[in-house]
Amino acid sequence: MRLALKYDYLPKGPADDYRLKRLRNRELPREDVVRIVRGFGGMLRRYARNQYHVGDDTYAVVIMRAGEALRTGAEADGYFDETGFVNATRDETTHQPTVDMFKCRSNIGDRPLVIYETMLATGRSAALVTSLVKEHVRPQRIILLNLMAAPEGVLLMNQQHPDVTIVTAHLDDGLDDNKYIVPGLGDAGDRLYGPPR
Repeated sequence: MRLALKYDYLPKGPADDYRLKRLRNRELPREDVVRIVRGFGGMLRRYARNQYHVGDDTYAVVIMRAGEALRTGAEADGYFDETGFVNATRDETTHQPTVDMFKCRSNIGDRPLVIYETMLATGRSAALVTSLVKEHVRPQRIILLNLMAAPEGVLLMNQQHPDVTIVTAHLDDGLDDNKYIVPGLGDAGDRLYGPPR
């Protein structure tokens, strides 16, 4: 029996589907990857405003590195949200995340909060960051804006944070043995900013 997943799907047209298809090409030049991801960042933030009434008083949290491209896309679209940054690193053997940087405001009161997470694979990084955000930032409500998700990541977020609204541009097939989204698009951080030296 398959469990029902709770998420919202970003409305897209044929041109947007074509852009997602282009992202899957691992030979696509980095500048094109950046442009496409930023474009979806603007679309996701605009949808959050229109569908969930997330206005100018919103606080944003970026899960680095790749989430920054979504945020800068939203900024290019006119959304200059006050922003916090979290660096969540995944152990490639255990696939467990750790947070080594958390730079966010404390207690934002009744303001809504959006989290930018480009790839929602296992969901463990997003769930950990969401727990920290709830503890320290204390938003009124949380909307997670995501480019590409695996069902496993959505399910984990639904189980651990059922109050969080997930908006994704695309739900992919699942995860491979290394817990990467398949077919996915590879390591989003490396494709956007280059591999670590």
